[in-house]
Formats: sequence, structure tokens, C-alpha cells
Amino acid sequence: MKTLHWDAINPFTGTPFTWDDPNLRWGDTSYYLEPGDEGFVPYPAPAPVPAPKTTKPFRRKAVSNSKNPCGNSPHFAGTSMENISG
Repeated sequence: MKTLHWDAINPFTGTPFTWDDPNLRWGDTSYYLEPGDEGFVPYPAPAPVPAPKTTKPFRRKAVSNSKNPCGNSPHFAGTSMENISG
């Protein structure tokens, strides 16, 4: 058993002690029970931490020619070979 101090962290759970912890004893000197002490109640096993989601890196998609209203070549958009005098 160890002396309980204000804002103490529970070494078995890693979280602050709570008022309803069954291993706390209140009195002139408050204390908490440890494994091996008479009356110690084991803490439940912590839940497993889920693996983080992996995301694919963002990649831009190439613009398809079907979205170009002037034909296949974007360099000659708006011109026609017939209009070029030569």
C-alpha cells in the first residue's frame, strides 16, 4: 500500500485515481492498495488500441481528351487547318 496524494496517477491504469476506485482507502492517511495487499481488486485489462487507418497518397488524375471540346490537340484549340493560308 502506498500513500495517496492529490492528483495522483494510478500506476496500473495510467489515469488519475477516481473516487469510486475499489483499491482506495480513505482515512487520516489515505492510501491505495497494490497487488499482493489484502483486499486488492485487479483492474480490467486495457482494451487493445486499433491500428491506424492507412490512406493512399493523393494523386491527380490526368484530364482525358473527351473533356476537351476542341478535339484531341489542346495546342490548336479553336483553329482549323483550313483557315491557315500558306
